[in-house]
Amino acid sequence: MASLGPAGVRAFGLMTTEILTTNLQLKETNSLIDSMGRTMINTVKWGIASSVMNTFTQSVQGAFQYVQSLEKSLTNIRIVTGDSTERMAQFAEQANRSAQALGRSTLDYSKASLTFYQQGLND
Repeated sequence: MASLGPAGVRAFGLMTTEILTTNLQLKETNSLIDSMGRTMINTVKWGIASSVMNTFTQSVQGAFQYVQSLEKSLTNIRIVTGDSTERMAQFAEQANRSAQALGRSTLDYSKASLTFYQQGLND
């Protein structure tokens, strides 16, 4: 080192400092990139979980609304026909089987039946 002279020793010292500084900056950059990667992965996981929850919630809401609509339709049929609760329970079971056979929903079948009964027709 002494053979380099004072300017050479100083230059070598500066070069060593720059190498160490650059190495530290590379480690910090690597740490930042790792952190960003984890954040992106967690964001994707949250998005998937959120989507699953939204889909589940919408399905439950849809099922609840369907049951409410079916109950309303069956109640309207009961009002028009004057049938008993027991008779309407039997009708609901029969409507479900018939709707399945026709490839329709029970709600569609009960709405059509309501129209049928409102016109004064009967079984």
